[in-house]
Amino acid sequence: MEDHFDSDEREFEEELAITLSRFNEMKASKKDYFFDVSDFESLFDHFLELGEITQASEVLDLSVKQHPFATSMAVRKAQLCIVRGQLNDALSILNKAEKIEPFNIDLLMIKASVFSQMHQHEKAIMYYTKALENDGGNEVDIMLEMAMEYQELFQFEKSILMLANLLDHDPENEIALHEIAHCYERLEEVKDGIEFFNTFIDEHPFSATAWFNLGDLYARSDMSEKAIEAYDFAISIKEDFAHAYFNKASVYANDEDYKSALEFFIECSHYEGDNPLTFCFIGECYEKLEEYRMALEYYDKVLEIDENWADAWMGKAAVFSLLKEDKKALPNIKRALKLIPESTEYLLYYAKLNARLNKGEEVIHSYEKLLEIDPESIEIWLDYSQYFDDLGEIENAIEIMMEGLSFQGEKAEYNYRMAAYLLKAGKEPEALIFLGEALLEDYDSHQLLFDYYKEAINIINVNQLIQIFKS
Repeated sequence: MEDHFDSDEREFEEELAITLSRFNEMKASKKDYFFDVSDFESLFDHFLELGEITQASEVLDLSVKQHPFATSMAVRKAQLCIVRGQLNDALSILNKAEKIEPFNIDLLMIKASVFSQMHQHEKAIMYYTKALENDGGNEVDIMLEMAMEYQELFQFEKSILMLANLLDHDPENEIALHEIAHCYERLEEVKDGIEFFNTFIDEHPFSATAWFNLGDLYARSDMSEKAIEAYDFAISIKEDFAHAYFNKASVYANDEDYKSALEFFIECSHYEGDNPLTFCFIGECYEKLEEYRMALEYYDKVLEIDENWADAWMGKAAVFSLLKEDKKALPNIKRALKLIPESTEYLLYYAKLNARLNKGEEVIHSYEKLLEIDPESIEIWLDYSQYFDDLGEIENAIEIMMEGLSFQGEKAEYNYRMAAYLLKAGKEPEALIFLGEALLEDYDSHQLLFDYYKEAINIINVNQLIQIFKS
């Protein structure tokens, strides 16, 4: 069978070479040579694949002169319009061609594609359906396209049904298996997804892709042991399944088993080669295991591959901070922020680092920018106010907290902190108001008040108010 396909391919390439030679000879002689429609099809497809749009356009112009009613060339003209972003022109061409040959599969498929690109997904599905009804053997490709259109419409149930039908025809279709898992995740019906893949695996136990997706669904359900077991089956079927090693390592990392995670991230790198993402995770594992030299070594490996990998610069900064070398951390976090200036993670770290380095203006600038980006984050408001509290500037801490009330005023943790600051500032009546709000919202967390200001335990009115809410 394989020899037969190889023979057909060689024959096609030989015929194409002859046709190309004639086409170039014609251009050189500035004469018109006659070509069959199939010759024009081959020439157009060849030039389009190479990205030689001018040549492809010349082929179209000549084909129209010689074969003005050839639907296959009208379809290719529409393809060229699509490449140029001229979707309306493509649609106009296809509409005319459809009147001549309404059941041409290529025409129906490309017209569906045009509607998809125009975000008219219902019409795209309608034309894919027509193509499916008149198809002569490409039903798998058509069903996959239809499934993707249903996803664009957020009709994930219909996409699942289409993909399941596709798998009846082609159970080894990896794209369909991945897309089904994706649909169940989007529907937040992970349990049903697990059931689907278990049933599928009963019928196709040697599908590494099915085991892999089952592992992903188990991982999303926090069923770590089952996830790892599924990844192990995938790996036993396909030893070089790099993504399975990677996701298995990620499960261990999420469970804070960094030693096991490290083992499988390294195993992943053996099969996929030098991948900056994997190397970055390896560096992070070494960082968590307090093997800082190795962490820096892997972050540097990432940057050798891609100097714009922001997380590697951030990783280096974090390691230097853990080594109490904040001055070395500073240029690394600056590089990370230059690459992703709106990262709240990087900005928060930068603010805290500058606080340790007594760079007050940078601290304030960083926190103000953070609050512009994400005023809904309680962590930013609390950390910003804590900065002033640590400096002994309690009034500034209170002022920051007052600014944040419109965003955080209904959160118990926020009100416990506000009460603590006000008590520390000697403003007991105001503090009791915020304490009452916090107790009303979450009485069980009242220990936070004493964590923030342990002297509050000696204040009579504070204890009385807590007892009132307890009863």
